[in-house]
Amino acid sequence: MSIFKPYIPKVSICMPTYNGAEYINEAVNSVLNQSFGDFELIIVDDASRDNTLDILNKYKDPRIRLFRNKKRVGQIMNYNLSISHSRAKYIKPFHQDDILDKESLLLNTQIMDSKPEIGLVVSQACIVDSNSEKVSLRPVTFKPGIIEKRAILNKFFFNLNYNFIGEPSTVMLRKIALQEMGYFDERIPSSNDIELWSRINTKYKCYYIDKPLASIRYHSKQEMHKYRKSLKLAIWDHCRLFSALSKYNNLTVFYKSALLAEFIFRLPILVLGRSIKKILNIPDEKLIINNYLNPRE
Repeated sequence: MSIFKPYIPKVSICMPTYNGAEYINEAVNSVLNQSFGDFELIIVDDASRDNTLDILNKYKDPRIRLFRNKKRVGQIMNYNLSISHSRAKYIKPFHQDDILDKESLLLNTQIMDSKPEIGLVVSQACIVDSNSEKVSLRPVTFKPGIIEKRAILNKFFFNLNYNFIGEPSTVMLRKIALQEMGYFDERIPSSNDIELWSRINTKYKCYYIDKPLASIRYHSKQEMHKYRKSLKLAIWDHCRLFSALSKYNNLTVFYKSALLAEFIFRLPILVLGRSIKKILNIPDEKLIINNYLNPRE
């Protein structure tokens, strides 16, 4: 008598959605066009009010698993919900308005398969605007290969004005690392991704692929802008981030001191930046793209 074993894919692509109708087709199609096909695409819609679900329901690919929240829970919790539905040993976070390169899953899984000590793989990325036009490549922060832990710590304390490791769509995670180290911290409104990457780095190694395997879109309708527009929310985000990082047991006195100094240094810059933006009336999309193209060294 044979025992039925459910199919378990190698990669779970986890994509939370909310009012994503404008770019959702482009995002989903970039997943379905991957050269590596052993995946499941988990989509958890956060009670969208537009026609996102109508668009998604038209897809008949059996690798797509679509869920819907009865009431809105927010992007961070929704990301964690999508991961909780995953069955694969590798997790690929993916934003609803980004685009994956055709070779993204293939190259990421090759690294994960060959190097079991790796908990996180991150790649170079293109930056695109609201019209999917390429603006530039993302700033390069690491040499190709395994990233030294000290390099991540050094860059962390002096590059906190942008996610220097990589946005969720540029990253692949080993699920066992998430199970051991935890998911996205829902107490941190905006910087929860860099906090999770840094947390994984305390126990596992990270690997950098020097090839753009994702296109990261910046536009004024993104959910993250509500944190960037609100000074109160931005300060709260930084307080939560620094509080979480200060609890890492493996940080030396030097890095904990640097962490405190960076926090004190950044608060007035945060306030000044909001004031300059308001006075000059700088469009959100242009400001965000410029921040990523010109990070503070």
